[in-house]
Amino acid sequence: MALKGTLKEFDVPDILQLISLQKKTGVLTFTRKDGFITLLFEKGLIAGVDAFPKKLGQRYGSVLVKQGKISEAQLNEALAIQKKTNQKIGEILEQKGLIDEEIINEALKTQATEIIFSLFKWKHAEYHFKV
Repeated sequence: MALKGTLKEFDVPDILQLISLQKKTGVLTFTRKDGFITLLFEKGLIAGVDAFPKKLGQRYGSVLVKQGKISEAQLNEALAIQKKTNQKIGEILEQKGLIDEEIINEALKTQATEIIFSLFKWKHAEYHFKV
């Protein structure tokens, strides 16, 4: 099933519902001038999310700060380390003993949810679903 079009034809909820009801597995990408959001589906369920660019509040470190898991200073220190080492923020914070795997997973779920919710505000974009 290849599905493509614009949000003028179908709204985001309609597209998600179609893929979900048909229990499809594939990649759904919404694209507009300022970026994209990609949803990975497995048997009709969202299994992964990515976005570019991520708004500041949707970035992983910002999610941890909003949740009160780390401080702004700890995030800035981790970002400085990341610049030098190219490690993921979660890895750096876990190595420092500031977070654990459970907190990492919780923050990733929150990040994904925020990205998906932001998609519902999009009024103009092209979409493409590829199995």
